[in-house]
This record gives sequence, structure tokens and C-alpha cells, in this order.
Amino acid sequence: RKKVFSQVQELRLLRYLRHPNVVLFYGAILDGEEMDAILVFEKITGSTLTKHMKANPGETEPRRISIMQCIAHGICYLHSFQ
Repeated sequence: RKKVFSQVQELRLLRYLRHPNVVLFYGAILDGEEMDAILVFEKITGSTLTKHMKANPGETEPRRISIMQCIAHGICYLHSFQ
């Protein structure tokens, strides 16, 4: 029960996160009996980071560093809420 409460609190927090490098969370549907959850996020089109990097092996180092910095900024933003 304590674990469920913790997860619900985290879902409540996710509703307020806004950062250009973090996918928007719209909400969740929780089934208390089955202990299932359906999470609703913004739709992102394109490819995965892994596929992008493999498809662009000649991408410049500064561009790769820029991508990694964007990821790091998003992660730092998320961790600032703990």
C-alpha cells in the first residue's frame, strides 16, 4: 500500500513537469483492483536515439555532444524535483 501511495505521488508530480527535453505526461488511469496503470504521454514522432546514432555515423562530434547535453539537462531537471 505504501508503494502504491508513493507511485501515485510521483504521478501527481509528473503532471507539472515542463521542460523542452522531457516528454509531457498528461495523466494516468489506475486500476486499484488489478494494480495496473495506463500512462498517457505526449506523442513523439521520429526515431530512437540509438537508431539515430547508428543511422548517422558521420555526425560531427559537436553535434553528438549537443545531443548528450540536451539529455543531461532533461535528467538534471527531473532530479531537481526529488
